[in-house]
Amino acid sequence: MVRPVSLLCITRARTQRLKAMCKKVRKVTPKNIVVVFFTLCGAWFYFRSDSPLRLPKITAWLVNSSSCAIPDYDPWDESIAQIILNEKRFGGCRQQSPIEIRQDGNVLLFLKNKTAKNQQCEPECCFRSVLRADEGHSDDKYQFGTKHTCLKWDQPFSVKDEFIHVRCFCPHNNATVHEDFRAFVTPKNFAQSPVSSSAKASKNRNEISNIYLIGIDSVSRLNFKRFLPKIERLLSDQFNGISMLGLNKIGLNTFPNMLALLTGLRIDQVRLSLGTEPIDDLPFIWKEFSKLGYTTMFNEDLPEIATFNYKKQGFHNTPTDYYLRPLYRAIEDSSYVKSRQTLCIKKRPQIDFQLQWLQDFMTQVNTRQFALLFSSAMSHEGPLTYVSELEDHLHKFLIWYKDTERYNSSIVLFFSDHGMRFGPVMRTELGGYESRMPFFYVLLPPWYAMRYPQRVRHLRANARRLTTFFDAHATLRHLLAGAAAAAVQHINMVKLEAVRSQCAQLSLLSVTGAFHRLSQPQGVVKDTAYQVQAFEENVVQFVTTPGLGEFEATVRSRGGSAPLEELLSVVDVSRLNVYRGQSDCLKQRFDEMRFCYCQNMVQ
Repeated sequence: MVRPVSLLCITRARTQRLKAMCKKVRKVTPKNIVVVFFTLCGAWFYFRSDSPLRLPKITAWLVNSSSCAIPDYDPWDESIAQIILNEKRFGGCRQQSPIEIRQDGNVLLFLKNKTAKNQQCEPECCFRSVLRADEGHSDDKYQFGTKHTCLKWDQPFSVKDEFIHVRCFCPHNNATVHEDFRAFVTPKNFAQSPVSSSAKASKNRNEISNIYLIGIDSVSRLNFKRFLPKIERLLSDQFNGISMLGLNKIGLNTFPNMLALLTGLRIDQVRLSLGTEPIDDLPFIWKEFSKLGYTTMFNEDLPEIATFNYKKQGFHNTPTDYYLRPLYRAIEDSSYVKSRQTLCIKKRPQIDFQLQWLQDFMTQVNTRQFALLFSSAMSHEGPLTYVSELEDHLHKFLIWYKDTERYNSSIVLFFSDHGMRFGPVMRTELGGYESRMPFFYVLLPPWYAMRYPQRVRHLRANARRLTTFFDAHATLRHLLAGAAAAAVQHINMVKLEAVRSQCAQLSLLSVTGAFHRLSQPQGVVKDTAYQVQAFEENVVQFVTTPGLGEFEATVRSRGGSAPLEELLSVVDVSRLNVYRGQSDCLKQRFDEMRFCYCQNMVQ
């Protein structure tokens, strides 16, 4: 397998991969001849039949190179237009209640709904906390707190709990008249994730301090264009968003694609333990960001079919600083709250519930953040038309985000894992195409193109090349630029220590590639008493100045509360390009010559 490459880079590896794929397609074997024969026969019978169905018409080419060609189609192609128009629309979240709850951050306000019919009594409303239970042994258990806090009407109340269950009832018979669940972002003590001074100051500098991944299950690029046109225009006109037109899924359903995005692993590399063991030890990318002082969030709905829980053990230890699953488990068990097979939480679509929690998270100050939101409720099973219900909620959130300080210091990946896998469209030629081509956008802060023009040029070029979630994972690794900075410091302070007076001080110009090499869990070396500390090993490629030296370094990172430079150690550094004429000031010092740019050459 050719290693994945960051979408911000163009390297020989990507070119070689495309050529290899092209050669694989062109290779003539007896098996290929048989396949082509039956394909042509099938096409002949198909077109000579009286069936009104026809192949969709190609309108353009998303990818068109000597190595790969991917066609584009009209979202409303005549081969499927009528099928989609016949699908029903979502009817909305219509539950009536005598109670209205308004939430602003951590403040709740309870109001009586005077328009509600058939009110049974003058209700009272109380709430209790929802907590994760059986930590270390299960990802499914939760419990309610024992303390009940009752609220007064029309009086704001500040909630201190992260998750709560609200129940309103008639005092005379204890009959429930309203039930709800709410999520809040509460301050936490992070022993392993200290907030550095650079994080506190980041809002005043042009640097990437936050990574947000917003995923919508089962939405193809074409269905995105059909039912989220307002979002498409917004991303293009106001965010200059870059759509990865050639991105293909790498597996059937959500799990293999999200596994590739978040760990860089193939499903066959973890398959043996999926059904019997928790997945805590997999190298999830949020662990790397956490080690660098980021506060992390995993925000997913539909716990019964959740990405890492469906037919799997999930996380026995809370995976991120903020983790929504305990609350959703309680929601799933509440028949009073669930509506239309959990598409709504009372009057709220689930996407609104999730975006509110993410929005409250993003308003926290003095934190660097990594967050993953993944929403399935409206889009997982279809119909395709249900996706349109998401548009106003996503539009409102994106407009809000653009007006925050986070916009200037964040990269957003807005994407789907694959297209729809069920329904009548899947019985058409275009349906199979759509299932393989999810939408995927990269949203950069406004200054990024000016500061890193080459990266953005590469990203736009790669937008029209065949890419996968492995490449997206390599991009996240690329953004962990601390490894490259540590490698440059290692060159200056260690490799050039003996010749420091003769060689110029090198600075990091750009990161050209990054990928994950291995994960080492903590343990004891077999047959010894030697204790191995857990670490992650990454390879980073970068360019230095002066001299435009190209290097590749292997860097290990470990957890802890020490300063960042103490958590990273450089294992090895190699020179990748020719350095003839740059280090002639050194004589008989072959080790240093690879790294030195002579001081007398600096103008």
